[in-house]
Amino acid sequence: GINAEYGVMALHEKAKKLFLNAKNNKKVNKKDELWIHSVLNKGTLSDKVAALIVKSNENPYDLDFLDQLLKMSLKRNQRESQTAADAIKEILFNFLQNGRKLQFFKEINDWKEETSENLLLEYYFNEELLKRFLIYCQVLEQLSTHHLTHVRIFAIKTSSNFLSNFKKEIISNEVYSQLLNCLVNKLGDSEKKISSLTCYQLISISHSSFQLKKDAIHSIELLLNRKNLTLRTKYQCLLFLNQQILNKYEIDLNNQIVLLYFSIFESISNDQSESKHLSAILTGLRRALPYSNINNQKLEQIIETLYKLIDITNFNKGIQCFMILHIIFKKKNICQTTKFYSKLYNKLLEPTIGNCNYSVFFHFLFQIVSRDSLIGRQIAFVKRIFQVSFYQNNDFVLLSLFFFSKLTSQNEQLWQSINRSELNCFNNQIADPQFSNAENSCLWELVSS
Repeated sequence: GINAEYGVMALHEKAKKLFLNAKNNKKVNKKDELWIHSVLNKGTLSDKVAALIVKSNENPYDLDFLDQLLKMSLKRNQRESQTAADAIKEILFNFLQNGRKLQFFKEINDWKEETSENLLLEYYFNEELLKRFLIYCQVLEQLSTHHLTHVRIFAIKTSSNFLSNFKKEIISNEVYSQLLNCLVNKLGDSEKKISSLTCYQLISISHSSFQLKKDAIHSIELLLNRKNLTLRTKYQCLLFLNQQILNKYEIDLNNQIVLLYFSIFESISNDQSESKHLSAILTGLRRALPYSNINNQKLEQIIETLYKLIDITNFNKGIQCFMILHIIFKKKNICQTTKFYSKLYNKLLEPTIGNCNYSVFFHFLFQIVSRDSLIGRQIAFVKRIFQVSFYQNNDFVLLSLFFFSKLTSQNEQLWQSINRSELNCFNNQIADPQFSNAENSCLWELVSS
């Protein structure tokens, strides 16, 4: 094959001559040429664009029409710029529909000893088209920062359309990266409508292929490493991560998502601990952790962070933290620790317990308590939940009774505790439920006086 640099340069010169000949030798209808010339000089904006499209159909190798459209798209006049940009989008789509691969001449590595003139012409044309596509990426970047909402929407949707319809190998790494960056940057748009649309578009394209999913997550990571990001930008990043489809075959990507959640958490100041950001982080962690394989050192940091969160957050967020800890312990095949039981036991006294999702909470509590090997601690949890029930509504009381019924169906000792004589007083002030003497007391809450 021809690998030497001078050989490639010689082929490039030959291809250039072939391209110029193709550009100049293509027969153009004289009548159409006169009409095009007239329209371009005196016609309306829409007529000018139509004339340039006709010109492209007459001779696709003559890319002067595309240069004229690009020049129009870079003008400050919003209407002219967007109209031209829309036309360029359609033209580029048409060029790429047949599987044309855009790349620079120097990047071609499948040279043969004898390369046909048709192939050389194709390679050169693809390079010229790529150069113009890169200018078009700058146009989209410029439009994405326009003060009018609908112009920014056009730039976002156009970037997304190219990414979802054409693989990186087709539009080139350079174009692919610029389009993706254009999208990701708009997550930080000052207008909620735009940042939300961008998030939706990124979610859509990430679901279309693994490559896009991987690259989009990497771009999100780079965005999060920037300084002075707004809370809205971080929240849109969280929404994007929370909508990713997870599976057990993408461990590295899942690990990256988990670490991004904690990166966002660490970047949020303490006064945001009760915000929607934390809810999104906890929801995401519950989804991602079962599919991840974080190293033990990092996992220890995560566990300690969750315990700290339990102490400073409301009941709903605290229970989410407990659920995540449960997932971690179960995945690592570790028994629940005394610290876990103690913190859960004390969290039940939280005044906002009545605002939780009852079915989710009691299902989780049953999972934890029913698997505890210490009967005394089981009874302590039952007594605690009954005591809390005195101040809750009827639904909570009924679910408390159902919770106890399910437990007793698995362990008769719990049922016996209803009529047991008090040997020692139950100490409901102690933090660790296993030392509360619950096993030596009766469930007086269920005994009528």
